[in-house]
Amino acid sequence: MHIKTVDDAYDKKYYYAKEDSMRTTLELPDTLVEEAMTLTKIQTKTDVIKVALENLIQKEKIQGLKKYYGKVDLGLDLNTLRKRG
Repeated sequence: MHIKTVDDAYDKKYYYAKEDSMRTTLELPDTLVEEAMTLTKIQTKTDVIKVALENLIQKEKIQGLKKYYGKVDLGLDLNTLRKRG
């Protein structure tokens, strides 16, 4: 795996087994891919696309979690927790 920078994709190790991969042809705007590679300092198009997909998935998962904001009662007393420190 090549990923070089963006703190090696946020220090996350990307291992993609051959059977988990899919070869595909994409028509992407050159300027978009080049800008992403420049900003992230990722050196290959494949790696920049992998990081972009990981980031998209993470963003969508976070959006899903935001639906629960204020709806989960953890039964914690913040005043008691603050006094512990």
